[in-house]
Amino acid sequence: GDVYKRQVTTSGFFRPFAANPGESFIYDNNGSNILGILLARAVGQPLDAFAEEMLFKPLGITDYGWRRTPDGHLATSGGLSLSTDAIVRFGRLAMHRGDWNGRSIVSKAFADEMLSRKIPVNPQEGLDYGYLWFAQRTPDDKHESFIAQGFGGQVLQLVPDLGLIVATTTEPGEKSNTRFIRSAILPAAKG
Repeated sequence: GDVYKRQVTTSGFFRPFAANPGESFIYDNNGSNILGILLARAVGQPLDAFAEEMLFKPLGITDYGWRRTPDGHLATSGGLSLSTDAIVRFGRLAMHRGDWNGRSIVSKAFADEMLSRKIPVNPQEGLDYGYLWFAQRTPDDKHESFIAQGFGGQVLQLVPDLGLIVATTTEPGEKSNTRFIRSAILPAAKG
């Protein structure tokens, strides 16, 4: 019983949950890092080797960097450095429900689950969270959009109804571009 009231960090230490799982949203890098460790165990190989074989090569991504946590695991909470073009490729993969040029890279079922609302983040703004993606209606309330935010202001935003993919990169420490995308780019996209 008590184990469900604590979360483990990547270094194996326990700390109390801020709330019961599924009741509220607080983004936590540890959760994403633990997810990466569990995924590596599930696929039976180092996560970077798996990603290289199953994602990067099929998508034509050759130039990237991936930092590690102090305990040697890949930093899956924000340690992957990609070009804007590579980020757009991930956006195309998500928009096409896991299909890349006729090849299924991710199952359509998982792609659909990934881009769906799971838990409210900010009900006043209609912002929810799913599988590492935020979900929010466009400012005109006509279309669903999905937002993946990375370290240092990197943003990938999709509006599937419009076929729109917006990817931005910034220098580490810069502000996120989500407000700019929401206030300037999305209103200009007509659908």
